[in-house]
Amino acid sequence: MNFRNACALVAVAVVMAFSVPVMAQTVKIGVINMQKALSQTIEGKAALKKLEDMQKRMEKELKAKQDEIVRLEEDLKSQVPLMNDDMKRQKLGEFQKKAADFQEAYQNSAKKIGEEQQKLMAPILARFEKIVTKLGKDENFTAILHGEVVLYSSASIDLTDRISKMYDSGAGK
Repeated sequence: MNFRNACALVAVAVVMAFSVPVMAQTVKIGVINMQKALSQTIEGKAALKKLEDMQKRMEKELKAKQDEIVRLEEDLKSQVPLMNDDMKRQKLGEFQKKAADFQEAYQNSAKKIGEEQQKLMAPILARFEKIVTKLGKDENFTAILHGEVVLYSSASIDLTDRISKMYDSGAGK
């Protein structure tokens, strides 16, 4: 069981524990698909576009390095029979260095994308949290759950579109 599923199970258990003893109180649950909500907002779309552009740029740079490694490997294979031992070691060393440089560049790219994603998404998600908290308090929700961890929910309790519209209208600032 992954972390999200465990959190959802705990959240449902907590809701049920508090709702059973107090039968007179109405249980009101909402569900939000945060990924969808993020992709529906103006700021979210811009952040996702920026990340996509960054990823494409880095992939292009990595592709050029990968093509160079493939070319070196082909050259090495075709020229090995013609090389002396010193030349073989030198060319193999060059190939291994390029391969290691590529691996390092790949890892650095993934790290940069992750850092940029965190930098762009943190303020958006913080604002979503304020909106959800206010909505939950104002409308007496017992719980508002992350939709990605809920196996089934009725469309009537889906708050995704609503919070996206609230975000774009300036709520949570």
